[in-house]
Amino acid sequence: MRIVSMTSTLVFPISLAAFVLAWLLIKWLAPGTGARRREAARLERIAALSVEQAAIQAHALLSDPTVFRVVEIPATNTAALERLAPHQRSIFQRYETIELLRPPWLKLSRLSIRPSARIKELLSIGVIAEATDMAAEVAVRPGEEGIYELYSDEPSDASGVHKSLYHFLIAVAQEST
Repeated sequence: MRIVSMTSTLVFPISLAAFVLAWLLIKWLAPGTGARRREAARLERIAALSVEQAAIQAHALLSDPTVFRVVEIPATNTAALERLAPHQRSIFQRYETIELLRPPWLKLSRLSIRPSARIKELLSIGVIAEATDMAAEVAVRPGEEGIYELYSDEPSDASGVHKSLYHFLIAVAQEST
């Protein structure tokens, strides 16, 4: 009798431990978990770059015609650019349009600079994956370097996504490779 009673008291803790172990294994090996970790690590590596390092890499990518199509025309009307942060302004003073030539199909343009359709205190500077179910507005807070991706299926909060426009360009260019 004593053996049976001791066995029955161990059944629950052993069953619970087996369940937790199985749950952890399933979570660890679940499809997409590794991909999410790799994507997070990729974005962390980009975010760790200084603005100067990111600028060098972004300009190299912008000069690669297999990655971006750019229309390089100096801005004559700079009034629309005055609300942008200094690094954003320098890019838009140099480039009229920047288009990523592969998914996620980014398009930034001087003509796109206007109040955000989603968050009134932000300025829209372009779109990602326009006319798809993954479309997002690319936006900035006037005078600040951060870049926001505003997806229509997410809450309208303006949490910073990328440290600068340079970091953002590197992230989208690498995302599609």
